[in-house]
Amino acid sequence: MAEIKRTFSAGSMEKDIDERLVPNGKYREALNISVATSEDSDVGAAQNILGNIQVTQAIQSRSYIGGVPQNEYDGENYHITQVVDPQNDMLYRFVHTASPTQGIWMDRIIEFNTRAKFDEPWQNKENAVMVDIFKVESVLSKVSADHAGSNKSYIEVTKNLNQLRWGMRVDIDGLLDITIDHIDYLSGVITINKYITSSAGQSVVFYGDRNLSFGSVDVTTGDVTGLRNITAVNIIDGMIFWTDNHSEPKKINIKRSKDGCDSVKWAALGLNRGNQKIDDFNQHTFLVINEEVPFEMVYDDSISEIYVGNPPNNWVTGGGGVTPPPTGPPSPTTGKNLSTGLSSGSPSTNFGGAGNYGGYGGL
Repeated sequence: MAEIKRTFSAGSMEKDIDERLVPNGKYREALNISVATSEDSDVGAAQNILGNIQVTQAIQSRSYIGGVPQNEYDGENYHITQVVDPQNDMLYRFVHTASPTQGIWMDRIIEFNTRAKFDEPWQNKENAVMVDIFKVESVLSKVSADHAGSNKSYIEVTKNLNQLRWGMRVDIDGLLDITIDHIDYLSGVITINKYITSSAGQSVVFYGDRNLSFGSVDVTTGDVTGLRNITAVNIIDGMIFWTDNHSEPKKINIKRSKDGCDSVKWAALGLNRGNQKIDDFNQHTFLVINEEVPFEMVYDDSISEIYVGNPPNNWVTGGGGVTPPPTGPPSPTTGKNLSTGLSSGSPSTNFGGAGNYGGYGGL
């Protein structure tokens, strides 16, 4: 019997005419399959190829009104790389966001659950793993001070309060060496370390240290050549490892980092900065030291003091041991100052250097 071979170079389906008259290059019907490669007994088996689905909702929006995402970051996100964890069927995306319209510049790692149902609300199947906000623009709405010559001023801003953090550098009128000493997220009062005479209505820019550091985009020209090319990324034992051939290799603990991004847990710990799941994707990751010490600790060896909880509500003086307040959870202590590291078994590498925020969850 003669062997009949057909190719499907036309790449189109023809179902309008009799199947005996389908021209060469077209096909009557098709299945989206792949042939498995395996060292087990299923080698050569045909298996379905998963279809495509849009997974950009979380990184597009910073608010969720009436069940509808507002897409404030539309067109301002830049995909860096992605990696799949086949053991858990999770997709992790590295995203750089440069948003002059919102006044926020940040790098993010976002998790997408590929096992979730298609109609599952997107905020339930996507999670922020790490959010690293390094530049925030706003406008002063109020400026005050204790008295002329005081070494403190109190400012309030018109927007992006939740994107600010302790230790950020402040650019007002070109003045130098201004940093945020404390933020009260409930009242909106920001304490800075210098007396200023600026007035409401002036622009202000806040800068923070970068940890993920995915590069930069020229928002005026759209030039993306400044974005880093991540040359290798892997998931091993619940941790993401990557390198960009620019800075040192990095790793994060996925579970701890997700805990640090969960605003519901922030509220339970008295660290509320919004308590909206939708907002987890554009607020700073909180430092989660370990499961036994579920509160934020920020160290600044220039004053040798430690903030426990939402600084500076509870102060613990440094120089000796690290002692939490009586009502707080137990803390690892051996009498060491954090400038030289915590006790054995404690993740001292999670703390930043002098004047830094203290790191991010799971770094």
